[in-house]
Amino acid sequence: MHMVTSVHHSLDGLLSLSLAVAEHTERGLRERDLSRSEARLLWSLAEAAPARQQRLSELLGVTPRYVTRLVDDLSDRGLVERRPHPSDRRSMLVTPTREGERLLSRMRADHDRLADALFGDMSPDKRATFQEIASGVIERLS
Repeated sequence: MHMVTSVHHSLDGLLSLSLAVAEHTERGLRERDLSRSEARLLWSLAEAAPARQQRLSELLGVTPRYVTRLVDDLSDRGLVERRPHPSDRRSMLVTPTREGERLLSRMRADHDRLADALFGDMSPDKRATFQEIASGVIERLS
């Protein structure tokens, strides 16, 4: 019986953590007037810009048509722009605008602050253990 209780407490803790992170994330998205998908596309561009829309589709695991809609919406808001590919006339590259870069910079700063608040005072061994456990849980859920 003790084992079952322990397992249930672990699950309850994980669910509470998931909800707290989701609420924090949603609050940040609302403050920036971004959908989760728009934020993921911008975050992907932070690592891979300039990028073809097909590449963004692969990174996000969504259809090219959905990426087109996201890029259209973000472009209308002045956060990304399409530029002609230098060596492929049929292809366009997506890149953040100056305003998009400013938004990404604020997102990175918030990300850094949250990481420090959650894990900054944790020993490297505890962080490694946390990462190992989190990775294992994610793998089991996949």
